[in-house]
Amino acid sequence: MSKEMGEAVRTGMRYLIDKRGLDKQPRANVPVYIEDMVPFNEIILSTREKRFYLGFQRIILCLYNTIGLFTINRKHVILDLQFKHLQLSLQQDPHGGPPVLTIEFQPEFVKSILGMSKLNTFTLPEVVYGVSLVFSPHVLLLIILFYIQAFEAPHLTSMEDLRRLLIKGGRQEMLLPLKKNMDNYYVFPRVQVIDGQPCILWETPINRSALDIQLRMFSKIYSFLNYFFSYQFRYRGGDLLDKSSFVSEV
Repeated sequence: MSKEMGEAVRTGMRYLIDKRGLDKQPRANVPVYIEDMVPFNEIILSTREKRFYLGFQRIILCLYNTIGLFTINRKHVILDLQFKHLQLSLQQDPHGGPPVLTIEFQPEFVKSILGMSKLNTFTLPEVVYGVSLVFSPHVLLLIILFYIQAFEAPHLTSMEDLRRLLIKGGRQEMLLPLKKNMDNYYVFPRVQVIDGQPCILWETPINRSALDIQLRMFSKIYSFLNYFFSYQFRYRGGDLLDKSSFVSEV
C-alpha cells in the first residue's frame, strides 16, 4: 500500500468513527477464562440458534477452543495442524492399570509452527477442566480420527477397540500409527457445499475468517459481554509463555 493510499484509508476511518459515534478508546486486553470455555463449548454443541451443514463442524470448533488454551494459540496457528503432526501411543501404567493413551504433537509442528524451540514434543492433556468431556482434547480429537477411520490398524475404529488393546512382550509403549495417505489431512478441515452436498475438504484448512465469525456468533448466543476472538487465548498466558525459554525469538 502506498503512503498516499494509507493516508486516505486513515482519513476515511476517522470520518466513519466520527459519523457513527464509535468509541475511540483502545480495546482492553480481556483474557479468556477456562471456567467460561466449558459452558461455551456446551452451547456450541447443543444450541439450535446456529446451524451447520454437518455436526462435525461443531466438534472441530470445540476442539479449536480446547487446544487453543493450551498452545496459547499464536493467532490461528493451530489451524495448520495436520495428521502427520500427531503421534498417538499407549503407555504402560506403572501402577498396573490399563494402558494410558498419549497424544503428542511431533517436533516439526512444535518447533517450526508453535515456536516452542526448547521442546521436542507437546503432550495434550486428557482432560482440561472439570469432568465434562466437551473440554477433553483426547475425546474431541479421537472423534475426528475415528470418523475418518484414520488409524493404520483396520480394527481400530472406536473407543471400545482402543480400550481392548494391551501392551505385550514386556514393552512400555505401543505406537498407534495413522494412515500415511492421510498425512496431509487437516485436523481442522474446511466444509463446503459442492453440487448441493456438504463435503469435508480434508486437505484444505478451515477458513480463518469464517472461524472468527462463528466464534463471534456463539459468543453472542452465550451472552459474553464482549465478542470472543482467538487472540484472547494469548492474553496473560501468552505473556508468561513469551518470557519463558520455550519460545523462539522468531
